[in-house]
This record gives sequence, structure tokens and C-alpha cells, in this order.
Amino acid sequence: MDTWHHDNNPNGITVEMHGNISYVVCPSCHAVERLSGPVMSTMKACQPVACSSCHEDEMRFKVMLYDDEQGDCITPEDVFEQLEDDLAAAGAVLWVGISFEQSASTEYFRKVRHLLASNGRLEGVVQVIINPSDEAAFNVLSTVSKREDVKVGRGLAEHIKSPPC
Repeated sequence: MDTWHHDNNPNGITVEMHGNISYVVCPSCHAVERLSGPVMSTMKACQPVACSSCHEDEMRFKVMLYDDEQGDCITPEDVFEQLEDDLAAAGAVLWVGISFEQSASTEYFRKVRHLLASNGRLEGVVQVIINPSDEAAFNVLSTVSKREDVKVGRGLAEHIKSPPC
């Protein structure tokens, strides 16, 4: 997704909290470049890719990994301030492809619910989880104290798992 990047478009509509595989980033200077054929070939050959800005040989995919010590070059520093501002005007929140298996993702869900509730918008803003997995529904339900506050729809998951004949 190119709709949001903290250097180029801070007012974008998509916040990529865990990065974007279409880009590489320099952990030293945080320069971001679109993934190109030559960069991909160099990485496939297990060779370091030099940053065109600071010339360090450590460009990496702009994707957050588990226990990523370089996460500060992936997720913008002000992501939660941006989230709070966005939630003040949002009509819906889409959680795309997330399983809620990791504690960080369930904490994001709780934080969004808290911010919406503190602004009196919890009932007015629909949150949609787009993940056909039954585990995702179970995991997100385990994050809330009152399960009746969360309605789980089955439509998309049922159509993906068992398409009509």
C-alpha cells in the first residue's frame, strides 16, 4: 500500500504499522526505497544492499518481524498520536489479515476500543476484522471483558471456506 508513509504523506488514510513488503528501509538513517529488481536480485544472492542516502550496507525489507530490534525504522514514532487523531473522525476501522494471536495486536484492538469509548464513539464506529479464520474471531473476543459488545459475523468466512456449489 502506498497510501501512507510517514515521510511522504503523514495525512494518508492507511497506517502501515508493520511495514510494507514493497519497500526496503535503512535501519541507520531510516531512508525508504521502493523494492526494485536489482535490489531484489542482490538480496536473493545474500549480498548486502547499500543505502543510497547514507551508504551503509544494511538495507532490509520494511516489514516488522517478531522481536524486531530495528522496529523503529518500520513503524513511525507518532503512530499512536496519528491513530488518536484518525479515530476522532473515522467512520470505520478495518483490521485486515490480522489474527490477534500476538499480545501486541490484541493491545492495539483494546487501545482502539478505549480511544473510541473515551471520545463517545465506540457505538458509532464499526470495526471490521477481515480474516476468514475462526481463531481470529476467538482471539479478538478474548480481548474484551464484555463479549456481548462485540458482534461476530460469519458471512465472509463461510463463503471463503465453503463456496456455494
